[in-house]
Amino acid sequence: MQPAADGGWGVVEILPHLRDWEAIYYERARAILEEDNPRLKAQDDSLWAIERDYRSQDPVETLAELGEMRERLVAMLTDLPPDAWERTGEHSAYGQVTLHRLMHQLCDHDREHLSQALDAIVS
Repeated sequence: MQPAADGGWGVVEILPHLRDWEAIYYERARAILEEDNPRLKAQDDSLWAIERDYRSQDPVETLAELGEMRERLVAMLTDLPPDAWERTGEHSAYGQVTLHRLMHQLCDHDREHLSQALDAIVS
């Protein structure tokens, strides 16, 4: 897999990026469910592709890791009572967020990068 033809991220960078954020979102969700209004630290991912050398990571392995991590997150969220979705955490950049909003953000993040991956594949 190659970077995008336009010089932007290709699938080779997008998969590790999604995997790394999956770990963060899992920990944030876990904290919200287990603690009372935990502090959720903002993350600066602007250099992760370089610092973590995304281009050298095996995309097949990275996709498998991402899949396993998503299964773990879904298992944690499955069968939660409605009031659990309203539990909150204090995000250092966004203020108070509910578990529901946090998971909505994760879905939006996935959607954005899946669209980016499709663009990279067809260009």
